[in-house]
Amino acid sequence: MRDFDWQIIVQLHRAGSITKAAEGLFISQPALTRRVRAIEAELGLPLLVRTRRGSAFTPEGERIAREAERIVSAIRAVREEREKLLAGRRPVLTVGAPYSFSRFVLPALLSRFSAEHPDADVRILTLPSQDLISCVENGRADLCFSRFLAEDSPLARRPYSECTLCAVFCRPVSEHDLTELPFIDYPMNPGTAAALERWRLERKLLRPHPVYRVSTEDLCLALIREGLGYGILPDDCVRGHEPGLFPLPLQHADGSLLCRTTWIYSRMPGEGGPLAEAFVQNAEAFARMEKKASNVI
Repeated sequence: MRDFDWQIIVQLHRAGSITKAAEGLFISQPALTRRVRAIEAELGLPLLVRTRRGSAFTPEGERIAREAERIVSAIRAVREEREKLLAGRRPVLTVGAPYSFSRFVLPALLSRFSAEHPDADVRILTLPSQDLISCVENGRADLCFSRFLAEDSPLARRPYSECTLCAVFCRPVSEHDLTELPFIDYPMNPGTAAALERWRLERKLLRPHPVYRVSTEDLCLALIREGLGYGILPDDCVRGHEPGLFPLPLQHADGSLLCRTTWIYSRMPGEGGPLAEAFVQNAEAFARMEKKASNVI
């Protein structure tokens, strides 16, 4: 069993209900229910039984909950001892992020964080969104930014930012113009690609045949600058970075924007260490500042 599974048992026992436990663990109720069933299957014992008032621990579950309290306390003590042993060394923080976030968003965030934590040694791990979450779960990274919504993950998950997908060209265009322009394609994470495909079906637009296929957003932007075609990019890759390009926000039939969410995944409060928690707080403050500035503009 994972460390977090023992914390789930403890939180359930203390909270007295799955709803309250899910809130305390920062995960959805269905995700917690699925994880409890998986824990019961692994233990080979039922932890909970249905009652008129909701759920209650079985006698076996009560004994396991007491043992879980001991295990969670032991894990916490080991981590505290580790912090003491590392005291005086240069602290290391590994942050995971997809390429576009690392390229267009992370530098400004790191500049702010490093100004407040000049002694921190920050390492950047760049992988596709769907691969980053497991890196935090297995300890390869302390936290990550991901566009993948992993509801079953035992990690704490917070929305970081929401950006709009845009058709980007070297001159102003309309949605109608897109059917006549060459298209520049690049690999997107599966969630974004699926959302874009649903948008095309909703708008009754045929998927364009790409004239150019490139490997990164950078190359897509380079070709757009030369007038070779248009590409679909999030507005945070363009605004403030590409003053000579023109983003056309993609809209649903009801006028709402086609957006994608970036999430922060980290260990639960008290588990990830003070530097990781400081980074998350700093990132959230930075996101609020950026959102306020964009609203003013």
